[in-house]
Amino acid sequence: MSSMQSAPFANFVAPNAPYYNYRLRVTSPARDAANSVSINHDADLQPRPYANKSDYGADEYHALPLTFIPGNATIQLQWGPGTHLFQGAVNSYRVRLISCASGANPPNQVGCGSSVSVGLNTSFTATGVTNLLPYKFRVEIYDASNNLVATTEEVNAFATSLRALFPIVRR
Repeated sequence: MSSMQSAPFANFVAPNAPYYNYRLRVTSPARDAANSVSINHDADLQPRPYANKSDYGADEYHALPLTFIPGNATIQLQWGPGTHLFQGAVNSYRVRLISCASGANPPNQVGCGSSVSVGLNTSFTATGVTNLLPYKFRVEIYDASNNLVATTEEVNAFATSLRALFPIVRR
């Protein structure tokens, strides 16, 4: 019994009615806490382990994918696939600019090392950035009580005015 984790302390996404969502939050003590697991996938058919060790229970926490589209002095971020996994808990998204390269202009919307709320939007465009210099972003998901629910993967994004053109070859 000493190895059992009780439900109130597992930090589930939304365990009460009407959602009964027993997936793990990013802050759950059940994350990376299993000593050995004999199955390769969780209840959502996501591979486990996600990090170095598997999580306790039927769910393996996975950070959501985050993609970017470079533009001239702009970086567009997009996320969303997988947000249904956090049903019952998503109240807002915050885009966190973890770091800016040395000499890079911070975006007009958010400073380096800070975050900005984007409500329930699942995309964000940073403008006024320096072309070809890296910016590290992550999106954080918060519930109505302002508690962290989940995060996306971190991405090193960049802006560019360069466009690749490929010739069309006909035979």
